[in-house]
Amino acid sequence: MVRPVLDELLGIEAWDVRTESPDKLLTIRSNSLQVSEIQEALSELGFEAKQVA
Repeated sequence: MVRPVLDELLGIEAWDVRTESPDKLLTIRSNSLQVSEIQEALSELGFEAKQVA
């Protein structure tokens, strides 16, 4: 469900979802995207994203 959105966001170098985690942690590596841009894209899909590190 998030794959097409994340694959299309320019600036994402790599991403991974830890499905074994109860919180389904999403890790994104990017040198050009702001956290708010990623949060907005995921919010449009109905997901809440928070920066943890």
